[in-house]
Amino acid sequence: MCIAQRLQDKGRQEGLQLGIKLGIELGIELGIELGIAQERLRAHQRQIELARNLLKSGVNLEIIIKNFYLTREELVSLP
Repeated sequence: MCIAQRLQDKGRQEGLQLGIKLGIELGIELGIELGIAQERLRAHQRQIELARNLLKSGVNLEIIIKNFYLTREELVSLP
């Protein structure tokens, strides 16, 4: 094997290792972002469920709006 071939193989191997490293880093970053987004959605759903239960219990709509940071439209449309 000539020097040029060895250098080419070394460059290819380094490029492959860099690509794998970058792919793993990107995958971790995307996984974290997805996990955060899913948790925000779950928190919002819990907030709506609690607001729904408070409305059913007769708690004033304005109190719920003020404390849960939900819009009037969101609360009025609750089943």
